[in-house]
Amino acid sequence: MENVEENLLNSEKRDSKYKQLTKEQRQGILEKLLQQMKENKLKCGAINEVSSAFQVSRLTVSRIWHAAQTQYRKGKICADVSSKKKKRCG
Repeated sequence: MENVEENLLNSEKRDSKYKQLTKEQRQGILEKLLQQMKENKLKCGAINEVSSAFQVSRLTVSRIWHAAQTQYRKGKICADVSSKKKKRCG
């Protein structure tokens, strides 16, 4: 988990305006959110806490969380939170 955070913090700056998270970074964000759950609900402030830990926007973390929750409701055991971009985009 810490390696994912370090990789995100030490990653090279890209030419684009926004960070493109890797699959591992997205998975790390989801794992951190799952650790923040209490009684099948996310603790208050968990999204803000994780977004500051990974230095990404609150909206990005929220989007990953809601994508995972949608998959869990459909009966999937593991959520696939990889990017929606195909192949070598970005």
